[in-house]
Amino acid sequence: MRLAIQTYTVRRELAEDIGETLERILELGVDAVELARVDFTQQTADRVVRSGLQVTSIQVKPALLRADPDMIAAFCKTVGCPIVVASVLSKRAIFGGVKAVRTFAAELNELAKIYAAYGLAFAFHHHDFEFKS
Repeated sequence: MRLAIQTYTVRRELAEDIGETLERILELGVDAVELARVDFTQQTADRVVRSGLQVTSIQVKPALLRADPDMIAAFCKTVGCPIVVASVLSKRAIFGGVKAVRTFAAELNELAKIYAAYGLAFAFHHHDFEFKS
């Protein structure tokens, strides 16, 4: 099993200085991250690669996953990331009842097919509040 830090937990520090934050993660003895709340730009990818951290997965809002799969897949290739994670249910699914959740699940299944074509695994990161009644 690999220990990785999800960068959502250090999002404020990342916003201030991504390079320093990645270095501090390494200093803790952790050599892997799940990237969340980062800009999926070439500049970010280059900085992550320079850090030497392994990227176990990236967490992305579903709207961006749908809007630009080429960019997301290119980012993953650059940083060596094998898994794309949809980060949250849509508000429509959270508040829309069972039918809306099923529709969202179908959308995620379609995204999984799209990202599989790029050779990437696909997952969903759930939260307890998304399933409370």
